[in-house]
Amino acid sequence: MLKKIFRSLVALSLLSVPVCLVGCSDDDNEKTEEEQGVKTVQISDLVGTWEIVYSTYSYKNNGVVQESGSEDVSDEHNRFVFYPNGNFEFHEYSDYTNDWHEDGKGTLYMRNGKLECVGDFAEFAILSCTKNKLVAKYKFVDEEEGVIYEDEYTDTMERVE
Repeated sequence: MLKKIFRSLVALSLLSVPVCLVGCSDDDNEKTEEEQGVKTVQISDLVGTWEIVYSTYSYKNNGVVQESGSEDVSDEHNRFVFYPNGNFEFHEYSDYTNDWHEDGKGTLYMRNGKLECVGDFAEFAILSCTKNKLVAKYKFVDEEEGVIYEDEYTDTMERVE
């Protein structure tokens, strides 16, 4: 008797699965990015000076991680400056001279609705951007005496100008 009840419950539950699967839909796939609350970052959103306040980093030699971590870097005062024409520069701050020097540059452009980058960066992507907060992921690659050095960063920045 218990076996019959168990079989009946299993059969009933199997009958309800297709109804649930048919009844459930993934409406997010049909919504536009704007309807989902996703905003495509435009070059005009980036224009200005952004100071790096927090960094997650990874340093590799020939693909092997030598060091990685994350830390508050607001006291280093390193910055990205984005211009209306799509050009941008990474400015490194020097405590010795009390000023910034350009240590990398690139150009952003729109391609198929997404930002693309060319320049000194092996990779560059904007992960998120609001009026006062920017998160970017980028990588520098250099080769010296047969060793390939990869420095990868995910930086959180605050608008300063």
